[in-house]
Amino acid sequence: MKTINVSDQQASIIAKQEPGDEMLFPVMMVQPPDGYEFQYIDNQYKVAVFLNDIERNQRTIKIPYSKGTILDIRETWGKLYAKPHLVDFVYVYKADYDGSCLPYFHSSATMPKEAIRSQYEVIGNEVKRVQDVTVQEMYDLGIYDDIYPDVDITPDLARWFNSRFTKKVITWDDNPYIFLMKGVKL
Repeated sequence: MKTINVSDQQASIIAKQEPGDEMLFPVMMVQPPDGYEFQYIDNQYKVAVFLNDIERNQRTIKIPYSKGTILDIRETWGKLYAKPHLVDFVYVYKADYDGSCLPYFHSSATMPKEAIRSQYEVIGNEVKRVQDVTVQEMYDLGIYDDIYPDVDITPDLARWFNSRFTKKVITWDDNPYIFLMKGVKL
């Protein structure tokens, strides 16, 4: 099994989903060299294929999560103790936080395996440039709670992308390729 960290916004959607519901997950990928364009995903070899038309060279980039992979979803979490200084506790999740208690929340990257409450099976992968993400895909990613077809989504998507992936030294303006991975809740 593999894990994937999700944003608090995505975690709140995941918490409401039932088994069989689908979710789209963005995954930053290694970028191909300049001049290479995406061609197709080879599921047999689990790679994305890129081609440079001028040099007629081909490059492949490994798909991080191939079809059939089971993913443990890691989200912002905390522990709520029954009484101070006792060892009895329950896991709490920021996505469910209602303000009734004051747990200390931890990063999704530190989530212990026993605290994981959601799993998804990968059912598809797509590669596209981040600036080509559609309104429907933004909704499926959990960026929007509702679909607004007449609204310019560029500022919202740029803000979301830069807040989620700027540690990777790639920004919205670079228009990088990303994997859009579709999963079904188990």
